[in-house]
Parts: sequence; C-alpha cells; structure tokens
Amino acid sequence: MQALEAPNLTFALEPASQALFEEMMPLLEANHDETEWAKDITLNPDWDAYLQLEAAGLLRVFTARVDEQLVGYAVFTVSSGIHHKQCLQAVHDIMFIAREHRGTGLRLIRFADAELEAEGTQIIFHSVKVSHDYSPILKRLGYEHVDTIWARRVSHGS
Repeated sequence: MQALEAPNLTFALEPASQALFEEMMPLLEANHDETEWAKDITLNPDWDAYLQLEAAGLLRVFTARVDEQLVGYAVFTVSSGIHHKQCLQAVHDIMFIAREHRGTGLRLIRFADAELEAEGTQIIFHSVKVSHDYSPILKRLGYEHVDTIWARRVSHGS
C-alpha cells in the first residue's frame, strides 16, 4: 500500500501489531483524557480483540506520521453490513490527532476514505463525540448526518 506524502508528513495503512499498539498508547491516553465521556472508566484496550480483527481481515489502522513519529490514527472495522450483506461498510472505531498536528485530521480522513473506497467499501460511518465534534470536516467531505447515539451510565464500576 502506497503512503501519501507531504513535507515530513506521511499517511499509511499499517497492520495492527503489538509494536504499533505500544506506539499508539500515549496518543490513546491523550484521546481518553480529552474526549472520553466516562472518564472514570480506566482506559484498557483489548489488544487481543484488535489482533483477532486484524487476523480476520476486518481491521484498518490508518496512521499519520511526522518524521516517522506517530501523530495520529484512524481505526475502522470493515465488513459486510448485517442488514445489507452485499454492502461493504467501514465503521469508525477511534480517531485522534495530537493537538499540535490538528490540521492533519482532514488529510487523514481523506486518505482513509480513498483507501477504503479503493478496496470496495461502499459506506463509511463515523461516530463523532459531542465533546470533540468534527462534523464540519465530515460535512465538507460529503458526509451526511444519518444517526445519533445516546448513552446512559447504569453502573459506576471501573
């Protein structure tokens, strides 16, 4: 897979691996601190589940790097739709760009969209947090508001 390059900035589709997860962890922690709705629930990614999705060919991890240092990521699961099995769909799991590189987000989404479309994906879904709303970027890219998610805490265990 060819990476899109700009001065010092590269985008790539990278295979999920323990090494990549370790590299992502500081950004995941910053993501959790900045955007998590239930901040009292400890960040504890299920890396084995991600590796299983990768092994099954269902995971896409898109990265943004400056001088090879990870500055952002967008993670999707890709599979046939449950309601439309003939339709390959990408569902956004998580996306984050380090604060000092926020201008990179639009380009990362464009890169991920192009890669997903090239592999035959027909629909791409993004879940956007109210506290970290990047809907204007998605609208600019032709996305439509099609769903709203509501949440309610029923337990306060960790």
